[in-house]
Amino acid sequence: MVRRRWPILAIVLGLLLAGYGGLRLAQRGQGPSGAQSTNDLPAPIGIISPHPAASPTPAGYRVKVDELKIDLPVVLGDGKVPPLFVAAEEPGMKKPGQGGRSMLYAHARSGMFGPLRNARVGQHVEVTTADGRVLKYAISQVLLKVPANQLSWLEQVNHEQLLLETCTTYNPNDPRIIIVAEPA
Repeated sequence: MVRRRWPILAIVLGLLLAGYGGLRLAQRGQGPSGAQSTNDLPAPIGIISPHPAASPTPAGYRVKVDELKIDLPVVLGDGKVPPLFVAAEEPGMKKPGQGGRSMLYAHARSGMFGPLRNARVGQHVEVTTADGRVLKYAISQVLLKVPANQLSWLEQVNHEQLLLETCTTYNPNDPRIIIVAEPA
């Protein structure tokens, strides 16, 4: 039993040390080569930068779920990998407020869409559009284990609907969390 734990402990310890070493270098203002670091370097392993460089956001375009402490700017996504510290708009789908299904997705981390696993029917979602309109939605469904290959969620519907999507693990083939919200 102890022998099986050693490789896992060694990996975890190595990652922690690598993250700590990167943090120490970043605090001293130096990169790995000893050169002065720049703001565009990625954060060390395990460290999340409080001021990320995100893709351009239309001024004021945001998604909020106050009950879950979610408040993120929205950017146009690529439909694959969500950027950090923003919600991404699924390309090819309608925008919130255009009358149809729209989808916003983000990482399942604290400060992003991680709290969606605690979402409840009836909670409120607000989307502030780029032109300043505030769209109000209420959560109507909480789906915690949607198969990653279930693409029916990308199909249009004949009424306004907002989907919030995030992952359940780092494996892209694992289930997704999908929150369905209808206009309130």
